Amino acid sequence: MLDNELIIAIRAAMLAGETAAGIAGTPIKQAFQPVQQGANNAPSAYMHIIGHQRIGSVLRSNEWNQLLEKMVHTEIQQYATTVQFTILASQDPASTTGKTAGDIANLMAYILQNEVTLETLREDGIGIQRITEVRNPPFTDDRGQNEFSPN
Repeated sequence: MLDNELIIAIRAAMLAGETAAGIAGTPIKQAFQPVQQGANNAPSAYMHIIGHQRIGSVLRSNEWNQLLEKMVHTEIQQYATTVQFTILASQDPASTTGKTAGDIANLMAYILQNEVTLETLREDGIGIQRITEVRNPPFTDDRGQNEFSPN
């Protein structure tokens, strides 16, 4: 599966699960695009592929195709692809009811573990091996305010 196909499938499954997780309408964008667009003002999730790891060795098979009347050679390689979501959500210190970026990151992990999402991705030939911890690195935003960027 090509990277763009993987990103489209994961994004669609995540968007479908947002309502059940209580974060309906949270945009999910592809991070690190060739054109700088700037960050959304609304709470947003940005996803990107960190890397690919080959699993096992190449599976090679030969099978006779009666319709074509010839031998068809196939080679298949499985990959484990690491995808990262980074959440940006400005926080108002006066509000104690709004979701923090960390809350949204944990809800995104919930969506990925949801059986409906797993089945949707499985239909596209995608499986989830594991979801690791949510890290919460701090940074200073463009307004000089301290924020967190959980991923």
